[in-house]
Amino acid sequence: MFPPEARLTIERGERLWAAQPTLGKLTASYGEDRPSGARSSEERVEGNATEELRKLSGMFPPASWRAFQAMARDGESAGKSARFLKVPAGQANKVMQAIMGQIATIAARR
Repeated sequence: MFPPEARLTIERGERLWAAQPTLGKLTASYGEDRPSGARSSEERVEGNATEELRKLSGMFPPASWRAFQAMARDGESAGKSARFLKVPAGQANKVMQAIMGQIATIAARR
């Protein structure tokens, strides 16, 4: 349905979303000896993922990006994802197919 580069972009987005911090650190860092300002490799990956997603999301209208996220990241149906675009229910599948293809293809070619 979508060009191969579009599918690769969606997979890349899934990896970036997975690398983002969600809840923060769940355990204390007792006795951790690290110079101030030093970051672990995990913190660098999280920061890079956050920055890359910020850049990608800035390329598209916020409602379109949110609908894309809802479908690609959250696994929502086209009908549910289209709520961010205020699309009539009967047009949700076609609109979301266009949004998914457009965002994934444009992001892949940047």
